[in-house]
Amino acid sequence: MFELTLSYPTGSLQNPWEDARATASFTAPSGKSITVDGFYYDTNVYKVRFAPTEIGRYTYSASIQGPTPFAPRDGAFDVVASSLKGFVHASSTKPERLVFADGSLFNALGLQDCFGANPATGDTLGGRNFIDVGSPVDVNTYFATYARAGFNLLRWSIDNCNFPIASRVSTDGNTYLVSQGKLGDQLLQTATSHGFHVMLTFFMQPPYPNAASNPAEQRAVEKYIDYAMARYGAYTDVWELTNESVTSTLPTSWLQFTADYVHQHDPYHRIVTNSLPRDGDSAYLDARSPHWYWNESVHESGPVVADAIKSSRANGEPVIVGEQGNSDCNWDPMSGLRMRIRLWSAFFNDGVFVFWNSSGVKNYCTHGASNIYLGPNEREYTRVLQDFTAKVDPSVATMPLVLSNAGVRGWGLGSSTQIVGYLQHITDQATAVTTNVQVNVPFDGTATWIDPATGKVLATAPVARGQATLTTPSFTTDLALRISR
Repeated sequence: MFELTLSYPTGSLQNPWEDARATASFTAPSGKSITVDGFYYDTNVYKVRFAPTEIGRYTYSASIQGPTPFAPRDGAFDVVASSLKGFVHASSTKPERLVFADGSLFNALGLQDCFGANPATGDTLGGRNFIDVGSPVDVNTYFATYARAGFNLLRWSIDNCNFPIASRVSTDGNTYLVSQGKLGDQLLQTATSHGFHVMLTFFMQPPYPNAASNPAEQRAVEKYIDYAMARYGAYTDVWELTNESVTSTLPTSWLQFTADYVHQHDPYHRIVTNSLPRDGDSAYLDARSPHWYWNESVHESGPVVADAIKSSRANGEPVIVGEQGNSDCNWDPMSGLRMRIRLWSAFFNDGVFVFWNSSGVKNYCTHGASNIYLGPNEREYTRVLQDFTAKVDPSVATMPLVLSNAGVRGWGLGSSTQIVGYLQHITDQATAVTTNVQVNVPFDGTATWIDPATGKVLATAPVARGQATLTTPSFTTDLALRISR
């Protein structure tokens, strides 16, 4: 991110968020021009944030329109190569799959939590952040720990067990919260510094539900979106319009006009979605974002997830489950195993989970939605999954696996250079089982069987091009397969 800090006198402004407007136009090395809005930051200070997407020299011109004259500020900066892969979007060849701007696969593994003051640590964002039971931590340690476990997507649902950023959204003018706005900066800056991408939810309680037919109300909503995009857009990969609290009663017209507005005014053209999908919303949204709190048997986890993702997808778009966890208790003796199977099945069916993390308390129970405990055991499982998926070709497509054992369910993905598979024993988690796997292999290569619990290689075998029959090593719960040239 490139940030401009602009000085401008605000003492005489009744509403510094709206009585002056900061903008900047950036010209890329290719000659492409992008204009982005700035925002009021604090007394006498406006900022403009920009995420460049090309290597080379950018030039810019920034201005502020307001009652006090402002001389345009011109400048330049150089963008150099890095390991960063750009914003996330739907694949052009497999639109249900998320990829980076460079085309590489993004296996999103998400979490969200409550962020706010934590007197125990003195951290203004500590909130309920615990790595494990009884261990409150600062937000930097929090994100570093979950990043090591492979988590890479933060859902920040504003004002949803989190702080608000607006003090008023009104036809008389919007005003925002200075200190909370800076907390949002700190949250996203810390998360992204540890490799997290961001899914930002604009509204917990959307204002003016009939705004689509009232121009003054519509403009108030649009100005709030402008502010959030200007302040946090350079960090954000996915925009979510609302959280679940009122989605079922919110008029479709409200969702349509806000989605259209974000699509038209987002300079980076990110994914736009909304929680709790409804019929027809794929006409104006780019992804489906259900919320699932379940307590299914581990025997059913793989098939249940596969079927749920399939039924949630309307027109081949990404399925990003914005909240996922357990329905009764955030932990039970099978919770970690259930989570592991859910995630592997989700990956092989092009679904993304964002877990609501409740690691401050273990075995917290409340009927309906108890979130999930992401402790050491769970983090070991997620690390194995992410190590496996990091080597997956982004062009892989669904490939059938024919299994000889009816007690095993399997999913496969393949390309001209690679085949990967996942098997789950669905009838008995205590007794070892084997199965033959028939698969068409388009190359000569090696089959590697991997334990999803530990990442340990269990067996390898050469595979010749053509129809192959492989016999699995003995396993009790689940098994992963990679066939490479």
